[in-house]
Amino acid sequence: METVKKWEFPNQFQQEGAISSPPLRAQLLLRNYQLCAKSSLLELLDPLMRQRLIMYVEKAPPLDEELLSFEELRKKKKVKIFTYGSLLHPVSASFDLKGPGRSMLTFGIKRVFNYEESQLGKNRLGLPSPENALETAKLNVLPTGRSSDFLPGAVYEVDEEDLLRLEKREKGYMWKKIHVMDFDEVVHGILPEMEEAYVLILPEQKLKQKSFPHQSYLNVCLEGARRFGKRFLKLFANTTYLADGETTILEWLRDEVIHMNLEMIPVMHK
Repeated sequence: METVKKWEFPNQFQQEGAISSPPLRAQLLLRNYQLCAKSSLLELLDPLMRQRLIMYVEKAPPLDEELLSFEELRKKKKVKIFTYGSLLHPVSASFDLKGPGRSMLTFGIKRVFNYEESQLGKNRLGLPSPENALETAKLNVLPTGRSSDFLPGAVYEVDEEDLLRLEKREKGYMWKKIHVMDFDEVVHGILPEMEEAYVLILPEQKLKQKSFPHQSYLNVCLEGARRFGKRFLKLFANTTYLADGETTILEWLRDEVIHMNLEMIPVMHK
């Protein structure tokens, strides 16, 4: 019988996530990941490229709005999937996916911490301390339809076996078809060819509005984003929102630090 691999968060993330003081934890995260400056993808580009990119994505062909189940997606044999949370981390991804992911961009969706993990998942991630009882949320995406909502992530090509493994881990999610573009080409002023991929999304009834990011899970997502470079990490922090859909992770962490008058860190250069 094949042994099923059990994926667990690396010890250093659980140790960092165990810090009970939100301001102190926020300070450590900002310093560790050198996050301070607020920016968007369009701010990284020159004015002409900004205009070309927006016009380019606005002309993208329409996609099916129907959500697909894992079973329905497996019937396609091989597809590309766009990952945006803990699957950005190579250790996390290696248990369910093959090969390194490609850094890509999508648009028209927003990354939000509005999914509360199941009890089994909470046990795996590590239970929050009583004073941080609301820190239980994982990531989800919400369709916005706005061409200015750019989102960095990683794309993998998967087959039926990959999707079977992933289904055990990502219970409750469905799949939505999206357009993706090469991240590095865009930030270097090139309009890349658009490709079709699928992204995990939760049905509306499973969403939570009054929870905050799980500490260990957030650490793993940030560490995964960092492996794609400083620009990717910076955009991840500026395109990842709390459950309100308005407050970015960067703003949330900075507010925690400022509230306690803790020392801020230098702005990260592009």
